[in-house]
Amino acid sequence: MAFMPDLKMSICMGKPTPTLTFAKPLDSMEASPGTKPRSTDFDLDDLSSCQFNTSGPQNVIFQEFEFNQTIVTEWGLICDDQYKVALIGTAYMVGLFLGSFLSSTPADKFGRKTMILVLIAIGGVGDLIGGFAPEYWSYLILRILAGIGEMGMVMTTFTLSVELVGAKQQAFVGNMNQLMFAVGEILMGVLAYFIRDWRQLHFVTAALILPQLLLWFVIPESPRWLLAEGKTKKLPKILNIAQKLNRKSLPPHLVFQEEDEQNLSKKINGKHGLGFKDMFTRRSLLWRTLVMAVNWTVVSMVYYGIGMSMTVLGGNIFLNFILSAVFEILGYIVCILISDHWGRKPVIIVNFLACGIACIISAFVPDSNPAKIPLVLIGKMGSSGAFSTAYVYTAELFPTPIRGTAVGFSSMIGRIGSTVAPQLALFLPSLTFKELPLLIFGIAGLLGGALSFCLPETLGHPLPDTLLEASQQGRKGSSKTLFAWWSKAKLTEEVELQRSRNREMQL
Repeated sequence: MAFMPDLKMSICMGKPTPTLTFAKPLDSMEASPGTKPRSTDFDLDDLSSCQFNTSGPQNVIFQEFEFNQTIVTEWGLICDDQYKVALIGTAYMVGLFLGSFLSSTPADKFGRKTMILVLIAIGGVGDLIGGFAPEYWSYLILRILAGIGEMGMVMTTFTLSVELVGAKQQAFVGNMNQLMFAVGEILMGVLAYFIRDWRQLHFVTAALILPQLLLWFVIPESPRWLLAEGKTKKLPKILNIAQKLNRKSLPPHLVFQEEDEQNLSKKINGKHGLGFKDMFTRRSLLWRTLVMAVNWTVVSMVYYGIGMSMTVLGGNIFLNFILSAVFEILGYIVCILISDHWGRKPVIIVNFLACGIACIISAFVPDSNPAKIPLVLIGKMGSSGAFSTAYVYTAELFPTPIRGTAVGFSSMIGRIGSTVAPQLALFLPSLTFKELPLLIFGIAGLLGGALSFCLPETLGHPLPDTLLEASQQGRKGSSKTLFAWWSKAKLTEEVELQRSRNREMQL
């Protein structure tokens, strides 16, 4: 189970807004014995009024708010140190950036299963030790470590999931992977409601992550990866289990001979195989790489930014966060229901545009207007659908030998967006005006929708194993028109037709 950082960061950091950490500093140095110390009220959202100098949290009394203890109240991160609050969020996003980069290529080299278990250990240990952090900077480093493990875990798990199923189940499995991500968010909201101390919350989340190491004894390695790497000796056991579970047998053209193992990888990938540089040197992959890199940047910034903004919109922080996760789940369910009929391209376009329009409109709606939060929730729903579709879309656009690398690279570039999201959502309003983040998120969503028109449709194509198969996507006569609606029978017919074409190309 992967945990979103939005509410967890709000709890651990105690974000300095009037709703969360409106502070009353107490200058006990000047207080006479037997008299009440002089108190000065100030609004932490207004940095110009925050002139209280303190050597530590012992000199500050915080007004009661939703949490018992946060890093703000424990380490006195106010006034001149207020920037450190959003910096923790940025550090976690840097960890997500590094996790995307450090896990993708090893997953293509050493296998999906191995890397999933390594990353579970890294993320769980980072979370656990984070609960013992003695001061700010060590905690910041541990948040980077946790981000590395948790991002790599999510990304590699997704790649394994779509490689374990056929073309007709890829959208369902990919979106379900993200849906369970949102279930983790709801669980985080419930846990946070009952656990109001940031250290205790770290221990509980680590206790939920680390036991997943036992999955080593349950999950299989990706058969597609084994085949692409020529590791056919491990395939029969996995395929036999799959045949028994599905009560089906492999078609004759998919049965391979074990003596072909030494040359199998070269036959599939070419003389020298495929690698990271091919994403930029192969004409058929270059445009996909660039467009998906921008789209991931946009959707990461908007998705995380809206999630963090939900905690500063007023009302009950826990209810807002859980509602955000519920709308996220609704976005995934809609994608599951329509992706295999309408296609990846129109789904990601509509989600981006809906998110952008909702965010721009909400920026002009006063906080007192009851329509404000529903509009932001629609924006979150659209960004969730776009994010989920981006995962599936990227996996289907690139062939098996570089699929993990492609998803990892796109995710890594996308973390540029998620890295700036905390600064936009939490810190920028104190420097400019509070509606600016929503305007930025809205314009970014419209940009993502516009760029997505340039991508080929992948619906009806089996997951490509070779560069040649990937290059067939979007070609005239081998892809659906943009807004056409396919029935299940039509999808099955097109998948089988494309499989026949792929077999003919290999002869």
